[in-house]
Amino acid sequence: MKKILLFIILCILTNQFVLSQSEGNIWYFGQYAGIDFNSGFPVALTNSAMSTEEGCSSISDSLGNLLFYTDGTTVYDSTHNIMLNGNALLGSFSSTQSSIITQDPGNTDRYYIFTVGETGVGGCAYSVVDMTLNGGLGGVGTTKNVILQSNVSEKITAVVHNNGYDLWIITQAFGTNDYYTYLLSSTGVNASAVVSSPGGIITQSNFSSYSIGYLKANHGGTKIAAAIRGGNLIEIYDFNNLTGALSNAITFPSTYSFAYGVEFSLNDNILYFTTQSPGQIFQINMDAGSSANIINSTTLISTFNNSWPAAIQLANNGKMYIAKDYSPYLAVINNPDVLGTGCSFVENGFYLNGMNSRLGLPNFTPSTFIHNDFTYKNLCFGDSTIFSIIDTTNIDSVYWDFGDPTTGVNNNSTLFSPYHIFSDYGNFSVKLIAYVSNNTDTIIQQLTIFQSPEVFLGNDTLICLDSTITLDASAGFSYIWNNNQTTQTIDVSTQGIYSVTVSSAFGCTGIDEIYITVSPDPIPLITGQLSFCSGDFTILDVGDTYDGYLWNTNDTSHTITVNNGGTYSVTVSDISGCSAISQVNVIENTIPELFITESIPICIGDDVDLSVLVNNGLSPYNYYWSTGEIVDAIIVNPNIQTTYWVSIIDANGCNSDITYINVSPPLSIEIDLYTSDNHICPGDKISITANITNGFPPYFLYNENHDLISVPFFVNPYDTTDYIISIIDQCEIESFDTIRIFTYPIPNIGISCDSVKGCEPFVVNFNSTYQAQSYNWDFGGINNQSFDNNPTHIYNSSGSYDVKLSVVSDNGCKNSITAHNMVTVYDKPIAKFISNTERASIVKPIIFFNNLSSGHNLSYWNFGDGGDSYMENPSHNYQTLGVYNLNLIVESTFGCLDTAITEIIIEDEYTFYAPTAISPDFDNINDVFYVFGNGIDNKYFSLQIYDRWGAVIFESNDINNGWNGKTKDGDIIMIGVYTWKCIYKLPDGNYVQKAGAVSVVR
Repeated sequence: MKKILLFIILCILTNQFVLSQSEGNIWYFGQYAGIDFNSGFPVALTNSAMSTEEGCSSISDSLGNLLFYTDGTTVYDSTHNIMLNGNALLGSFSSTQSSIITQDPGNTDRYYIFTVGETGVGGCAYSVVDMTLNGGLGGVGTTKNVILQSNVSEKITAVVHNNGYDLWIITQAFGTNDYYTYLLSSTGVNASAVVSSPGGIITQSNFSSYSIGYLKANHGGTKIAAAIRGGNLIEIYDFNNLTGALSNAITFPSTYSFAYGVEFSLNDNILYFTTQSPGQIFQINMDAGSSANIINSTTLISTFNNSWPAAIQLANNGKMYIAKDYSPYLAVINNPDVLGTGCSFVENGFYLNGMNSRLGLPNFTPSTFIHNDFTYKNLCFGDSTIFSIIDTTNIDSVYWDFGDPTTGVNNNSTLFSPYHIFSDYGNFSVKLIAYVSNNTDTIIQQLTIFQSPEVFLGNDTLICLDSTITLDASAGFSYIWNNNQTTQTIDVSTQGIYSVTVSSAFGCTGIDEIYITVSPDPIPLITGQLSFCSGDFTILDVGDTYDGYLWNTNDTSHTITVNNGGTYSVTVSDISGCSAISQVNVIENTIPELFITESIPICIGDDVDLSVLVNNGLSPYNYYWSTGEIVDAIIVNPNIQTTYWVSIIDANGCNSDITYINVSPPLSIEIDLYTSDNHICPGDKISITANITNGFPPYFLYNENHDLISVPFFVNPYDTTDYIISIIDQCEIESFDTIRIFTYPIPNIGISCDSVKGCEPFVVNFNSTYQAQSYNWDFGGINNQSFDNNPTHIYNSSGSYDVKLSVVSDNGCKNSITAHNMVTVYDKPIAKFISNTERASIVKPIIFFNNLSSGHNLSYWNFGDGGDSYMENPSHNYQTLGVYNLNLIVESTFGCLDTAITEIIIEDEYTFYAPTAISPDFDNINDVFYVFGNGIDNKYFSLQIYDRWGAVIFESNDINNGWNGKTKDGDIIMIGVYTWKCIYKLPDGNYVQKAGAVSVVR
């Protein structure tokens, strides 16, 4: 009986796993974000009580009703309140996979929450939730924060045991490559771990970022993938779901900066992972074969725009969702089972209705999404799409609805692995109903039938020989031509049939072919004279047998007229549209150029050779002279000016222009002297230049002294002078010319001033005796220049000074004069003295003075009160109060003066007196307390009397109003000592405060 009961329990448990496909339908994650997948389509939730940076997990019942969710530290029930005893778990909101929730294999009302802390803190622990507590809202029971391993990374996942109902809980030790696998069965958690060291990269204990990154198992429970953020890499391991051991690590290159999230497609053929620097998502083909091929299959799917991708999680609708840090959107992979861009990645694929994603998404056991699920392949329109149920265990029968009613009876099937040919391309909703005992399980998946590429290479085409045509297979994902090329376009130049098979990103194909025919090209030939002389022309002809002509001169007829040398080409086309080019090089022969001396002078009776220099043209040349001679040089000896000409014809038959030359025997010679200005200042330098006409050079020039000279000839006369220059040419013909150069008078200048001696500062007024155009004075010393006619200059330093004047006359002639030691300036004495005081009392009004002056021989003192003195160091007795200006005047031997001034103050003496006792007994002897003194200003006076307790008993603002020994109220005071205080102002404006004591006696 016990065996039968156990079998029934196992069947119930097995059925529970088979039918439980909705536990992952409610997600809570990020900053109060959530999604409900129960309708088959995602709906954003905004009622979450949780805000977590990374790890989280949630669980629903088999009908998709939310049970609870957690960030690894706090558990929230279905009412979004903290669950009974649901706080202080050992996970962390900043742990990559802070938690994972699994159902107790032996009790459907109990759930295990496995937690891992942040970078090794908190370790791997578990707590048990009892859903029967708190009225069915559940609570964390007495089994709470049971630590399995004290130091682990931020990674945890779960895999269904080979028996189909127990679970393996897998985490990684922190700082090593050891993995710990714990068995969860109906009897609880086996704390004795299976330890594996699969041989991948060992993380570093002092580098906590190696702990960060997701750990995910595939849905078949045979592979485990790890993202190691600090190592910038991905590792894939084999997993034995019977023993719990990991092995055979495939370690990818450390080139994936900040690798973070990993997830397997539902059919486990493709692994996806994210990186964060830059933000990218990659795809790995798990069916590529060897480890090297799997690594090399890594393909970049997309780069994120200014966002940080993180966790990846498969959902029950068959799509994958990617978290983006601080984003109100999740990225979506719509077809994760398709390689390449056919996976249909959308960066902003799902809007969270105002909530924000962070780095994490809920962590589920991968088997959550495969129970009674089905896969399909061959999604191209026209193909037979084949369907397969992933797990047929305990399924009695099935019923398929392909969502394609136009196919009639073919829209349904009861086969476990049916196929269906869809009537059109587009989206279809396929329903599978699985019958298990008396229960049913319904699965609906959305699939897309893709249109095959439409390929059209064009109509069969004729091309010309040696030409190329580009065949375009239109847009597609991949291409294969019958010549083994794999590009979208190919260039074709040979005759034949060309075909291409175009595949879309979804593997659908289209085929087309085209026949290319090659036509021979025409063979044009240009005729005509291919050389001519410059200034002439030639005609080129290609014949009139073609349909079209285009010369490189843009002419469109079969002939052109050419009047410039160069390369000429023509493109001709025949009736088939084929064309060919012919070209010729036309030579434009240059005309010979002749050069003879422009004009040749000779002496009468002399012979001269006339030779021709030829440039350009082609030798030999034929010469033709005006004398009838046909040689390249002739000899002539005319007696008068005669013009000769010559022309030539070169070997190309090109005629030169006629060149003329004059041969001139000179009959006379003339010289004309000139200067730029024949009026100069005496001694200025001027050049004499000559214009020479006629004669036969070279010429010889002589001055009046018969010295051989050349022009320009420079002279500098001081008086008006005539200059004679004669000339003789090669034929000994003579001539001469005379030129007169005038000189202006030199300015006759003189200097005078109003005074030549004085004391510093010495002011002198100067005068010039000559009215000039400009003046330049130099007075010697500092600031010594002036350009005035009659300037004034101040000498501030003693000494003797030269005075220089330079003038320019109205004719521009210059002269200067210097008066040596013209001005003498004497030093000024320095007046200086000190006194024994500058403020004296009228009581002692005598002040003594000490003369500190220098450079003087006479002192005069003016004391400011009418008194004076000529003594060197006098004293003075001031008789009255006052302020006096004292002057000391000193004089040098040259009569130079200086004055020193100071202020002397004679002031009054100030006194103050207060009695020490009074006897107010009304006998008129010492009855009143008065203060008195000299220099006290009664307008600013106050007196106060205080008793022993500090109270004022008497006050007065008049120095003449004394205290009579009574209080303010007129009461007679007692005998004793009283304090007084007096404040008054002195004539100098200072206030004085006095205080003391007075005794009252009787």
